[in-house]
Amino acid sequence: MRQYSTGLKRWWCFCASRNMDNTVRDFSRVLLFLSEEFQRGASYGTLNSYRSALAFLLSPAVAVDPDIKRFFKGIQLLRPTMPRYEASWDPQVVLKYLSSLDSNNIPLPILSQKLTTLIALATAQRLQTLSVIDVRNIIELPSGIEIKIPDRLKTSRHSTFQPILFFPHFRDNPQICVLF
Repeated sequence: MRQYSTGLKRWWCFCASRNMDNTVRDFSRVLLFLSEEFQRGASYGTLNSYRSALAFLLSPAVAVDPDIKRFFKGIQLLRPTMPRYEASWDPQVVLKYLSSLDSNNIPLPILSQKLTTLIALATAQRLQTLSVIDVRNIIELPSGIEIKIPDRLKTSRHSTFQPILFFPHFRDNPQICVLF
């Protein structure tokens, strides 16, 4: 409901400004509303969220109406979705720095930060996942280590297994190996 609240508020304002009932299932009104929001600069994702909100309020048929589907195909051509970030960073810079830190001769807080950074880079997991790592769930295997994450996470689904992180030996550069 929190995601739908903005779209629903905009829909109610749209209907109120035209003295229209905001609960009447009229797809031409929905198209007019979505067109106006598009003209105001709303992105494809925002409009899709509005469509979902209206499907929730009016009817699930809003999501499959042929004219509304055609509208969305058109706006995707007119204003294609852009990547979230313009540029990405080079992890080699971080790895080079971490390689320069001798794990045997640095203070424990720095070693902890180094290990956390290496785990984050090696797994691309959320910080929430890293924060629930428990030493009791780390299993040493001949080929590396395995870390089980039994806790429920923000991204956990009811019907799926929790993540298991695996780190093989990285003998090419022991200074950036999670195991050493």
